[in-house]
Amino acid sequence: MRMMFRFTTLTGKFTAFLFVMSLMPILVLGYVSYTTTAKTLVEQELNHTNSMIAAQEKVLDVILREIEGLIHNISGIEILIDAMDKKNADLSTFERLAAQAQIGYILNGYLGLEGLVSIDVISEYGSHFHVGQTLAQSGINQSLLEELKAAATVSRNRIVWAGATRPINLSIDNDYVLTAAKVIQKANLTANASRLVGTIVISYDLDNIHKTLSAASFEGLGSSMLLDQHQHIIFQQDKLHLGESIEQAYQVALDSFDETFKVVYEGLPYLVASKELTFYGWTLLRIIPEKDLLARTQTIRLTTGASVAFGLSILIIGFFYLNRRIVNPIGNLVQKFQKINSGEFDLNDQMPEEGSDEITELTRWFNLTVATLIDRESYAIALKESETRHELILKASHEGIWDWNLVNNVITLSADFAQLMGLNPDTQGKIHTAKWMSLIHPSDREGFNKQVSDYLDGKTDKFIFEYRIKTALDDYRWILSHGIAVKDETGKYILMAGSHTDINSRKEAEEQLTHDAFHDKLTGLYNRAFLVSYLTQLFAAEKREHMTSFALMFLDLDGFKSVNDSMGHAAGDRLLKETSERLKHCLREADVLTRFGGDEFVILLTNIEQFRYAQVAQRIIASLKEPYTIMRQEHRVGASIGVTLSSNGYASPEEMMRDADLAMYRAKAAGKNCYVLFDHSMRQEMLRTIRLEQDIQHALDRHEFQLYYQSIVDTHTKELQQIECFARWNHPDKGLLDAIEFIEYAEQKDLIKDIGYWALDTALTQYAAWSRNLQGKDVKLEIAVNFSIKQLFDTHLLTFLIEKLDALKLPASALIIDVKASVIAQDSSRAKQALRMLKDKGCLIHLDDFGMDYSSLSYLIDYPVDALKIERSLLDIDDNPEQRTKVISGIIQFAEALGIRCIAEGVETNDQLALLRSVGCHSVQGYLIDRPVNADEYYQTVIKNI
Repeated sequence: MRMMFRFTTLTGKFTAFLFVMSLMPILVLGYVSYTTTAKTLVEQELNHTNSMIAAQEKVLDVILREIEGLIHNISGIEILIDAMDKKNADLSTFERLAAQAQIGYILNGYLGLEGLVSIDVISEYGSHFHVGQTLAQSGINQSLLEELKAAATVSRNRIVWAGATRPINLSIDNDYVLTAAKVIQKANLTANASRLVGTIVISYDLDNIHKTLSAASFEGLGSSMLLDQHQHIIFQQDKLHLGESIEQAYQVALDSFDETFKVVYEGLPYLVASKELTFYGWTLLRIIPEKDLLARTQTIRLTTGASVAFGLSILIIGFFYLNRRIVNPIGNLVQKFQKINSGEFDLNDQMPEEGSDEITELTRWFNLTVATLIDRESYAIALKESETRHELILKASHEGIWDWNLVNNVITLSADFAQLMGLNPDTQGKIHTAKWMSLIHPSDREGFNKQVSDYLDGKTDKFIFEYRIKTALDDYRWILSHGIAVKDETGKYILMAGSHTDINSRKEAEEQLTHDAFHDKLTGLYNRAFLVSYLTQLFAAEKREHMTSFALMFLDLDGFKSVNDSMGHAAGDRLLKETSERLKHCLREADVLTRFGGDEFVILLTNIEQFRYAQVAQRIIASLKEPYTIMRQEHRVGASIGVTLSSNGYASPEEMMRDADLAMYRAKAAGKNCYVLFDHSMRQEMLRTIRLEQDIQHALDRHEFQLYYQSIVDTHTKELQQIECFARWNHPDKGLLDAIEFIEYAEQKDLIKDIGYWALDTALTQYAAWSRNLQGKDVKLEIAVNFSIKQLFDTHLLTFLIEKLDALKLPASALIIDVKASVIAQDSSRAKQALRMLKDKGCLIHLDDFGMDYSSLSYLIDYPVDALKIERSLLDIDDNPEQRTKVISGIIQFAEALGIRCIAEGVETNDQLALLRSVGCHSVQGYLIDRPVNADEYYQTVIKNI
């Protein structure tokens, strides 16, 4: 129950009367007593504080004047001035000691000057004279020295007091000292001038100042503080923050000092009395907590507070009693009558009846009046709730009520539904049946009439139908109609009624889902799912109706990856969109163009009479050869196209797409930018390659691979220098296969890494075993292992290689990495980096097949090559032997100039060996020396006989 308080009410007037008569005099008396007492206490304490500050000022002045006298005496020492006028290197030990002795002598006259930390005299030429508590000299606080020197130079012969600073001498342990300085100048009588030769710096202990000033303090409230010209604390009674700035220590900035002022620190007020020491620019403060100062007024505050509390309690009791028994009941009655009049009153909210006075009687009559209104409202509320519930259900469901008079053919629509659908019935919401039928989509009218007829004929339990209706915006919206009919006494249907539901959003979502399921998002073309579905229907129709054959074209762009990688996916997407547009212009409307993903497109040609597929393929190739302009740059791509015909007797779409894909890969192998028609030999080749891939994998698992070894010997002495190993496959059906029959395919199918790891592991293990057999013999051998491009770029290979060499206790220099020039040409920058890593680990690098198509003399300069292997075709001396000799000799001379050995491969005759000896080739390898054999045979024929 809300309690209203205004001074115009009875409660307000009563409260104001009590306050004026009882509380006001007490408050006035208490305030006057408190302020008078507080003022008197403050004046007394300030008088006491000013006396204390004056005493401390006198004591401080004595100390400072004595320090200044010391500085003046030291600055007049001639020996010291002469010593300072010399460079540090020219100053003798005697002169240095004499200068310091003079400082000590003068210092004896100031034995009463306690707290002196150090006297430091620093010359302009780097000499440092020091007397103090410690004789150590770790260095000078250079920034402070420059600051003191600048200030002392401006003041000429005056002494500069820098206040609380860090020590000038870095050997001093004190965090902060009181610092004074004076520059020393040497007179030049001839030029009647003087020049700066050094600076005297006196450091004084802040603790001694604290002891002296504390002794000069009287008993009283608060504490004293001395601030220098930078507001750094020189003296503080509790010694907490000596040397720090007052702003840093207390987060209080004292911009100006009056005689008396207040500050607030951590929420508490302090009274501060100050006196500025004009000569030094320092300030003496006396800080008194206001709560301590005014503590003696506590009795006045307590007495006044107790009196006010007592009077206030009487006032509150009277206030609540008057409100509870008189004001609130009357106010509540007034509010409830106002709500009844405005129609906002809750009839169940009756007032409580307490006591037997006039207020209670008034409340009782009010409750009787309310009871008579409850019965009248119950029926109206129930009716309104029912109507509201029905209206909300219709709005929430987007449904509208309709009825159809089957006698006069008039349909009545609810206003909400007519507005929702944009229909325009007459003012009563009526529309003639003929008009309604004209609004139904032509494709749906027949179905609508059939559903109505089936229901009225008793074939269905109710009328339900989805159809499109034309709106005032001249578009169509989907609706779902439900309805049931009633008959008259003769059994004839006379009225049908039901609901219309707006399902347009659902239908649009279904259509969008269907579209997305069968279309590519990027190009808008049909996708793989649509093509498979469409081909399935074509296969069925071809079997059933013997349709004309059709063709399937599988297209893959040539050069798309370089555009996508160099310019980003946005450029690649634009190229794919433009490609789809070009392809559309190459096809008829009956043809089906689909995008499979990436840069692959599949085209279904529905009529292929007179080799039409060839014409379309040529048209596509010509169109895609035209340059593309992507992001203001010109790019050229091509297309490899595989074609297959339905006449090949396919049983499923997947088989047809598979063969078109095979033909496309054959087109890429044929040089790209062309088309290839599928034939059955391609499938047989595919099966063979699949079988080969499976056999290679099984060969690794069954240990069918073997390493064969061949010698590399000195050209003149035929002494064994190196061993090269070759992979062989002991095929269970085909016998022993040379590497050329499977290595290239293994590289294509990414099986070369597994074979490479096996070969490297086997070769190093075998080499370690032979090395143990050759211990004690003066033989140094290396073993060469061939590396493919994928092995060279394998990031894990280097780790494996190092671990294997460590496990076998072999040096990295025992291994030769044999890599073909054609491998380097595939990615020269990465190849250089990979070879450099292997070379840095200590491996040797041989460049194999030098002299073939990919060979380049720049490889010998740019790459870490230890030896090159001259390709065997250059040894064919039957065809222009003089020219061949010049070529081989030129290669060897160029390699020798770079410090690279040469090895000739494929040496089979003595004439070839003689030629290589004559041109200075270092090493040879070939059938003339020995043939590759397995490990056991090589050990028996070669290793054992070393």
